[in-house]
Amino acid sequence: SGLDSLKNPPADWPYPAHDLRARLAEVKSRVKNKEYGNDYEFQVELFEKVFAPAHSGHLIFYPDLLVNPWYWSRTVSLVSVSKDGSALPEIFFRDDILNSVVDASPLSKIDGQDAQKFIEDLVFRAASQDPDAGYNAMFYNKAYVAAHISNGGYFAQGGRTSNIYPGENTTYTFENGTSITVDNVALLKWDFTGATDNFFFINRYAGGGSKLSSPIKIPNQPAGYPTAVIATKDGTLAGYYLSGDGLDDVAVLSVLSFSPSSVVEYQAVAETFLADAKRYGKKKLVVDLSANNGGYILSGYDLFRQLFPQTEQVGLTRFRNNDVQDRAIKINQKIVPERFDPSKGAMEEVRAYEKSWNYRHDLDIDGKKFQSTEQKWADHKVGESSYSSLLQWDLNDPYLTTKGPVAFGTEITGYGNRTNFTQPFAAENIIILTDGFCASTCFLFSDFMKQAKVKSIAVGGLPNTKPMQAVGGVKGGELATWDTLYQRVYQDAFYLWQTQNMSDPDYVWMDNTFLNHREYIGYTATAGVNIRDVVQQDHVDDGLAAQFVREEADCRLFYTKDMIVDVENVWKKAVDVAWGNGKCVNGGLSKGSALKTQSAERQTAKPRDNPLEVLRTPKILEVQEETVEKNAAWLSLHGQPALE
Repeated sequence: SGLDSLKNPPADWPYPAHDLRARLAEVKSRVKNKEYGNDYEFQVELFEKVFAPAHSGHLIFYPDLLVNPWYWSRTVSLVSVSKDGSALPEIFFRDDILNSVVDASPLSKIDGQDAQKFIEDLVFRAASQDPDAGYNAMFYNKAYVAAHISNGGYFAQGGRTSNIYPGENTTYTFENGTSITVDNVALLKWDFTGATDNFFFINRYAGGGSKLSSPIKIPNQPAGYPTAVIATKDGTLAGYYLSGDGLDDVAVLSVLSFSPSSVVEYQAVAETFLADAKRYGKKKLVVDLSANNGGYILSGYDLFRQLFPQTEQVGLTRFRNNDVQDRAIKINQKIVPERFDPSKGAMEEVRAYEKSWNYRHDLDIDGKKFQSTEQKWADHKVGESSYSSLLQWDLNDPYLTTKGPVAFGTEITGYGNRTNFTQPFAAENIIILTDGFCASTCFLFSDFMKQAKVKSIAVGGLPNTKPMQAVGGVKGGELATWDTLYQRVYQDAFYLWQTQNMSDPDYVWMDNTFLNHREYIGYTATAGVNIRDVVQQDHVDDGLAAQFVREEADCRLFYTKDMIVDVENVWKKAVDVAWGNGKCVNGGLSKGSALKTQSAERQTAKPRDNPLEVLRTPKILEVQEETVEKNAAWLSLHGQPALE
């Protein structure tokens, strides 16, 4: 949906303008003229020249030869740290830092090129729309391990950089004059035994053979994190209490993802942690979004409303109008007539009712129901493209949250039966902490927190003292993988064909134009498009999508060695700059007397128990988890993490 802005980006967009359609046409022309020596050469150019320059976790095409057989790995993990928190960061071998090697030397060159420039060049292949975030992702970080993003940073393995052959080996030269050459390796995803020709090889890795366990081993409980007070079973959400001088009243909520195995448990853990934190006298909250790659949209909404139950968030999105969408809307109208009652409809009809193509599914910019298809899907010209009306999720819709085949699985805080909540912390006593990786639903949550006047701290980034964005990942409103998008269209079209009219002109058009074109299946591992733009309130008039809006964090910090070794030191540094005497390398945070004046704090009770006892006995919640099946139909409605 952002093709026009990629082609003609705003002045502060950090990458070159990219005409994706023109680059795709060039690749097609080269294929037609037989200019590629082999399929692999073609796929590398398709990935590197057409899709990677979009720098979006919602817009990507992963060709099969690049990603299905193996990961490429350099095996050496790096870190970027400042010696004192003020000096510009330097690059070190991770193991030298973790093992506290005396007089560890920083890197000066990688394969004969300036080390920092070498890493920066890799960033141009990364998903992040912000170079600082992309730079961070190349390095080892305990949050990436905890979130199962990467065991050693994308320079070593994982992410989009692992798709391209890095050469036979890599030579590292240190500031002290020494150098070392290390072999690069391929981490196999499939059993290649007997794969002696192309046909056998393709059938093996395309799904007909024996798949090996994941070549990247990430521990369930990575070292460097303290014991959680409470956590979801999958570790996507965890709460901690800090202790020490000036820290005893601080709680930390680590939000590694918005795609938990159970949305009910996720909601319950957040609710219990916030309530207990108040009960134990905690007055400040650090919300750590490091390594958060997004997830389920409504989990982001719910967590925000648990923190600000009386603050109505504004989440405006839009769809880019196109021919396939237009036909899908017409098909949907034939399945869901004007007076349709979802309580009496068949499962397929209710599923169609909950699709965005149904005008009754969303609210308008003012939070009111759309009155017609024409109102919702009217053409609004922005640049060279036409978009739908701005819309918002209808969180009071029970068929979105708790009823029907694609319901989320729980009501959202602030709506339905979850309205009797008290704000646990004042905005002045909450800080958002990020490494810039934050993407997709994580951006939505961060934007809502910004609407509530919560300040942000970004850590790391390129070796300079310029401002850094808190959200460096994709700022799109919804990812649709090609599979979920196909299923979204197919379900309605097939039901229309099955129950009403096999020769319906809209069905026939859709079948010929879209449904019968499944060539990508078997020829791509993963592909996706951003089907919803987010449009922030400041850009309603000019229509600029949030993806192309630069928003700097209130404060920027550098990583230091102790912050790499123990994530608790990252939290303590954030507390120091937010409420103590610490300083930012860029920006700053005002330190008022909010604790004495905010109503959310006046209700704080004295601790009834010793919180240190809680740390020794982490709370385990037993909840009745949702019974919904998170299949393609469910994911196409509720979202999924960005594609790295």
